[in-house]
Amino acid sequence: MFFRQAYDNPSNSLFEFYIKLKSHLISLKNFKDFIKEKSVLFKDRAELNAQKKGLNQSLNCAEYLRNKICGHVNSFFIEQAVTWSPEILSNVEGNVPQEIVEQYRTELFIKSLIESGINSYRIDFNDSTIFPSEIDLLYPPDFEKLMTFIGNVNEKSIQLLDQLIALTKKDVHFFDGIEEQLKAISVAAKMDFGTKNRNT
Repeated sequence: MFFRQAYDNPSNSLFEFYIKLKSHLISLKNFKDFIKEKSVLFKDRAELNAQKKGLNQSLNCAEYLRNKICGHVNSFFIEQAVTWSPEILSNVEGNVPQEIVEQYRTELFIKSLIESGINSYRIDFNDSTIFPSEIDLLYPPDFEKLMTFIGNVNEKSIQLLDQLIALTKKDVHFFDGIEEQLKAISVAAKMDFGTKNRNT
């Protein structure tokens, strides 16, 4: 998985993992919107519909997590994350540099934010099939549940996308030789990008 190195490499931080997870969840949300918008591609295609149906639950979960932990973080969810991990607000005793203290609190908050998103999904959707129990990312088996979920939904989404590409590619006309390409370039040179006087 493309962001696993952010976890496996000790020199990387949980913050780096969060940034890559965020990017991944946004991509899954965009894919979910795409297959919903392009529903005509699934018409009368039982196999594709079955694949899409099999992805629905996972994509819904990915969208929920995208909204809760990076898309629409609000004061309620921030309070929920802090309540879940009250040690975020603990004083650090000793001569610990402030920079280290703030990094510790930031990463602890990120950890709690991800966990709260997952645990809230279980309650809000009454769904314990993807994550059977509350998640604690410091517990390796729980972290692997998150990685497995993302890996599975990623793999199945790519498989479906590959089939959609193969389905639509045959309707795309590619240039046959330099002359045809030059004609297209000539048309492009006269392109009018204005939209005010058009019905768009």
